[in-house]
Amino acid sequence: MAINTLNQKFVKIQNSLFERAHTEPSELKSVGIKFKKQGGLNKDNYYVYPEMMNLPIYECEYLKSLTPEQMRVLTAYFLVSSYQYTASRELDSVKTNMCMTARLFDTLSDEYMVLFQETFEEMDHIFTFRAFYEAILGEKAKTLPFGQRRSTLLSINEDESGNAALQVLDPSARSNPLEQLIASKTYGTAVLDNIFQFAPVSVLKGIGVGGVYLLNRYLANIRLKQNESYFHVEADKFNYDPAAVEMVQGHATDEARHYTTSFDMGLHLFNEGSTAGRKLARKLLANRVLKFINAEFRTLNTMISLYEKGTPTEMFMRGVKALNLAMDHPSFADNRTDVRALVLSWNTHGYGKEQMTMERRRWRYAAQQLQRLIDAADLDLTPGQDQWSYQQFQAATSY
Repeated sequence: MAINTLNQKFVKIQNSLFERAHTEPSELKSVGIKFKKQGGLNKDNYYVYPEMMNLPIYECEYLKSLTPEQMRVLTAYFLVSSYQYTASRELDSVKTNMCMTARLFDTLSDEYMVLFQETFEEMDHIFTFRAFYEAILGEKAKTLPFGQRRSTLLSINEDESGNAALQVLDPSARSNPLEQLIASKTYGTAVLDNIFQFAPVSVLKGIGVGGVYLLNRYLANIRLKQNESYFHVEADKFNYDPAAVEMVQGHATDEARHYTTSFDMGLHLFNEGSTAGRKLARKLLANRVLKFINAEFRTLNTMISLYEKGTPTEMFMRGVKALNLAMDHPSFADNRTDVRALVLSWNTHGYGKEQMTMERRRWRYAAQQLQRLIDAADLDLTPGQDQWSYQQFQAATSY
């Protein structure tokens, strides 16, 4: 049985946004079809602003030697890599979105099924990103599968009494799963998903898990928006691929509504938890925010160093993957290099210590949105050993 009703103020706002967005057909699939008919990568167009690739393009001699055509090709592969990652995350979210919505609300509980509609939109995005991937990579896409579900969700079935067999934590325990989670200091998304899907409904209500889930999703929304907002800046200087611009803008429009859902509805459900439940939820959210800060507020130099240590960040690997893909493009026939050796040399040279303009702008945006969550949920952040990233976050709020 559902345990929440949708906040009617929120529903009114979201339905208005939904009507406005869907007065005319707005699916991205048509853009995906454009890419298929376009006939592959357009060497005459940029696909993203070059600074967004998280590569030392102003310091590395090899990158500075690239011709304009080679740089345009590299930006195309970077956008491919970025949306391959995004599609994997969206595919993961489909099951959890549907499961959480079904558990927390009455079936078809608002006029336009806002929470369900978001899941349908995710599938639309995935189709489009896959079409883009195959169009840009061409025959190479046949040997490099687009992706698969990243989630490590376990096959756990609720028993007849409604108590979940929470093997992800302590299989013998029947205490509050959020208490267990905090005590174990395990905050991975896969573990959270299992809590969201299989904890008893009574427990979900008491700790405001619907709010925890949506506010945790808000962090992912921040990561996405801080990139898409700057993919196509300075359009007067760069001849961006029109279909790429349409894809990014269309996706960003949908995600803006998802962003609103994550924060507004998430905060509403968070506040519906019991006093003790909110206290636990705050601890969990604070730890998730600190993990986000640690992952996002890193300079390019730090990301290069982590690559050498064998613990590369996802953000950095998008650029590295783009370089690897570019080596097989005809435009690079006379200018190929050993990508791994090249990247390792960047650490030796100490590249990436100075922030590029786009990095500062992305950090400022992310910091402001994080502070919004911290204030609204009254989170108490106590950074651990990695004080540096936290200091960068604090500084970025006032850029």
